[in-house]
Amino acid sequence: MTYSSNPWDILILIGGIQGLVLAGVLLIRSGAKNPVPYRLLSILILSVSIDMVFTYMNLSGLLEQQPSILFISDPLYTLSGCLLYLFVQTLLSEKFVFKPVYMLFFIPFLIETAFFLVSSGAPHEKVQILHSLTTGGPHASAFAFFWALELIYNAAMTIAAASVVRRYTRNLKDHVTDVGKFSLRWLSSFIRLALLFFVLQGVFLILFMAGISSIATAFIVLYSLMAVTFYMISYWTLSAPPVFIPATIDKTSCTTQRDTGKYRKNPLEYKKAESIAVELTKIMEEEKLYLTNGIKLEDIAQRLSTSTNNVSQVINQNLKVNFYDFINQYRVEEAKRLMHDPAQRELTLLAIALNAGFSSKSTFNKVFKENTGTTPSQYFRTGAAQTD
Repeated sequence: MTYSSNPWDILILIGGIQGLVLAGVLLIRSGAKNPVPYRLLSILILSVSIDMVFTYMNLSGLLEQQPSILFISDPLYTLSGCLLYLFVQTLLSEKFVFKPVYMLFFIPFLIETAFFLVSSGAPHEKVQILHSLTTGGPHASAFAFFWALELIYNAAMTIAAASVVRRYTRNLKDHVTDVGKFSLRWLSSFIRLALLFFVLQGVFLILFMAGISSIATAFIVLYSLMAVTFYMISYWTLSAPPVFIPATIDKTSCTTQRDTGKYRKNPLEYKKAESIAVELTKIMEEEKLYLTNGIKLEDIAQRLSTSTNNVSQVINQNLKVNFYDFINQYRVEEAKRLMHDPAQRELTLLAIALNAGFSSKSTFNKVFKENTGTTPSQYFRTGAAQTD
């Protein structure tokens, strides 16, 4: 195979180089309060980037001129899923502890590395294997087998990461009112792109085994998608705050199942729960803590001198709502009161929203309609504020 290159190969090379640069930037930014996620994401992008550069060298024929390093980057692909999962876990854990069980995640990588070290043979044998793969020779079946195992493992780890993010998002309203501030849409998009990548790999694996598609075609399509993904990750990461998830949220509670079963380990006595419920209602009505923009469950717990778990349990079980709805119900009533007040008639709806504790007009409109069945402007324009 002689050296040749086309625009698609160049795109893969550019994506790999960009990933190497991004990995370095993330390592520099890892001096933040929560550096572990940055480091893991950096290692993830670094491993994929190295694999992309080697893929370019393979497609262009450069690797055949240096056969001693053929296949050396192949095991790196096996790291993708477990690194993504650990990245999500550390991102959502203020005090992440690396458990010994996590070492098991790296067993596929170690097995594949050992296999290639033992079985790849001398440089000229590696070239023969490469030709066998590209022509559908006897080594193609073994390649497809390892490809399938890698795909299944990485997809399973990515689905596990998506499950962690989904639980976090589902439980977010139990802890904060400014949900948008803690949104993980960019992370969810990242995981969806990863899953799309694995789905496409599955399609190409089937086509390869059927003799319809070549390895080169699969690499060009898959790694071109990866190059585009790096551009998106570059934007999301470099525009994000120094710490992805602020350390003010009780992330341990956020990642548990949202049902009454999550309180079984520390159930509140009936009288204590009733006492907290009464005190909670009192401070909300007298001190109007709901007017505090961005108020969190932690703030309420500190004011009541109890734990966030106790307050969450009372709100969920005694008051039958989540923290987000509990606070916003008071805010909606405050907004309606301001609309009733003749002295506040000159206020705009945005001013009313902010004075009622909402962080934005869009949130105010959404929550107000959920609670009243009408938008703030309709409520105000039709005179409902004066006759309610």
